[in-house]
Amino acid sequence: MDIVINGLRVLWYAILVMLLFGGTIFLHELGHYLSARWLGLKIKAFAIGMGPAFFQRTVNGIAYKLCILPIGGYVALPQMDITGSALEDPESGTLPAVAPWKRIVVAIAGPMMNVLFAIILAFVVYWVGKPYDPVRTECVLAHVEVDSVCHEAGLRVGDRIVHANRDKVRTWGDLYIVQSLYDQVDLTVERDGETLQFPGIRTSTNVLGFSELEGIGPGSEVVVEETIAEGAAAEAGVLKDDVIYAMNGKRVLHQNHFFGMVQKNQGEELALTVLRGELREEQHLQMSPRLHQTEVKEGENHSIWLIGVRMTDSKVLVHPKPSEQLRFFSGMIFRTFQAFTRKDEIKGAGASIGGAPMIIWSFWKNVQLPIGSALWWCGLLNINLAIINLMPIIVLDGGHIMVALFEIITRRKPHPGVITVMANIAIAFLLTAMVFLSFRDLFTLRKINRFEQSLNVEAVDSPDPVPVPVEAP
Repeated sequence: MDIVINGLRVLWYAILVMLLFGGTIFLHELGHYLSARWLGLKIKAFAIGMGPAFFQRTVNGIAYKLCILPIGGYVALPQMDITGSALEDPESGTLPAVAPWKRIVVAIAGPMMNVLFAIILAFVVYWVGKPYDPVRTECVLAHVEVDSVCHEAGLRVGDRIVHANRDKVRTWGDLYIVQSLYDQVDLTVERDGETLQFPGIRTSTNVLGFSELEGIGPGSEVVVEETIAEGAAAEAGVLKDDVIYAMNGKRVLHQNHFFGMVQKNQGEELALTVLRGELREEQHLQMSPRLHQTEVKEGENHSIWLIGVRMTDSKVLVHPKPSEQLRFFSGMIFRTFQAFTRKDEIKGAGASIGGAPMIIWSFWKNVQLPIGSALWWCGLLNINLAIINLMPIIVLDGGHIMVALFEIITRRKPHPGVITVMANIAIAFLLTAMVFLSFRDLFTLRKINRFEQSLNVEAVDSPDPVPVPVEAP
């Protein structure tokens, strides 16, 4: 029975990936198709999916196809061929050239359809919520692993990173981008009203092959999964699904952070602030932790202070505003483009680019989370696809717009031979990049799979894992 359930679950995940990834490309092509029909351009074919067609029907001279691979689609528009070679139609003779402004409208309609889809998805994510993600939160260190590079450099829990190299850091997302581009990072930190400098902190390479600062991490909302009967928390009125927000007036940053705060309090009465219900109403509770003995090794006991709750962060859903989502998507993409214009960031920027296998893998991971996560990722992909397609590369939509603007400004067409050479170079470059990125992604995914398998083995061999030590708050 478990095999059947798991098989159905995998099938459902695969359908979601195909619908979201394929739908993104299909909607792009639908934008071209609808605008071309509206402006009266010749349309030879409109296909749903890729590869050989298993169903085809011609209506009013347009071949509508359903193809074997349910991913994406395409529109055949001979009058959009910037070389002019496709204007000779064997069935209808020479096709009339299309006014440049019409070609601009058709070219821009595809990316705009992706933007519209991303806006719709942003509103849906705002409505249904998505799993808590610290990427948009203030860059405050919720934990610092003892003996890590960052700990040895002097970073401590509660530090707020405000600059990384030449970039201002507002959120963890800003730091993630900078650290992925450099072998070492200069940090400016605010601590207790002081501004401190930490130059030349080395980054390490993670399983994805990206650079990251070792040993630091963001916070997450701490949710009460269960209260222990007759424990201090239960007696004080803490309820299941309460969010532990603050202790003794100090913000709780992370589960380990809260655990350390309780130990540091040494059994003294503490004031706990929790957020309750959908309206997240503040509740202020008083309680005294109780000392418990736990056996670390056979015959060796260890005393810890507990309030009697089990905690989780997996149930927390956030509802980011659509405008915030779209700003983050576009800002992230343009920051990556900016990295390619900086000599000291090009190497890191190239390493951060993924191909189709990585995109599909990311979809696969996100569809296994609450649906808001997959829709959020799909919105990011749609904005990404729109911006990339508007780049002034001759075979992309931006290239069509560039050529049409040249015709409007100069009142003449560019030389077909020049356009053909540029197009061939662009095609060769894009195909080479696709093949290279795909092979690199496959090697990376192989490493990720081995890493995940090692974690599963460790989980089986170590039923009572010891928490990673963190700097005391």
